Amino acid sequence: AKTSWAITRLGQHLQPWFSRGHFGVAQLAYGKIIPDNLLRLPKHGMVNIHPSLLPKYRGATPIQSVILEGDSVTGVTIIVLDKELDHGPIIAQRTVTIDGRGYEELEQLLAEEGAELLVTTLPRYLSGDIQPKPQEHADATMTKKFTAEDAYVPYDDLRAAVTGDAAAASRIDRMVRAFTHEPGVWTEPADTTLNLPVGKRVKILETRLEEGLLHLVRIQVAGKKPQLY
Repeated sequence: AKTSWAITRLGQHLQPWFSRGHFGVAQLAYGKIIPDNLLRLPKHGMVNIHPSLLPKYRGATPIQSVILEGDSVTGVTIIVLDKELDHGPIIAQRTVTIDGRGYEELEQLLAEEGAELLVTTLPRYLSGDIQPKPQEHADATMTKKFTAEDAYVPYDDLRAAVTGDAAAASRIDRMVRAFTHEPGVWTEPADTTLNLPVGKRVKILETRLEEGLLHLVRIQVAGKKPQLY
């Protein structure tokens, strides 16, 4: 109810401004779809900077999802908003390499690249030099919101990753890089093989990969402060 009220008030405040031909820009970290009557107010529509190479990774968690999938590249896309989620025509895109970055570092990089792309692209769009192109909707993929259960690592998998299972090591390292911000990767040790407290929930805050092995760098035992492993 509060969200609907806020959107209504926003439209009331912006309508006179838009009616004079001004252009509205919305960079949205926002879980709601803007109503169609607001989208139609600006002369050239509203635009959005989305942190993926649309139509891939639509939805709320594109950065976490692309890290989890192990992609080597991602990027930012500027679209004209329509009434569907991350669905509108594309004005411009820019590709960046992931290079083992975690969520926070990649988020910062994409924000900087998106802002720069908007500054260089927007005047050309407004002047008509750029015509937005429809997305290839058949290639679209959707992301989901992650929960603590998505970030759980079975202890046997962790032990295997540390002792020589390269596939498990890569997968868990991607999870840690994707989920350190939230919800946080965790396990419950069943023995003392890895020098972790048995039966306690342990968050895995930082890892590194070396020659196919997973190395724990920082952990946090439930009820205690983060510590070096």
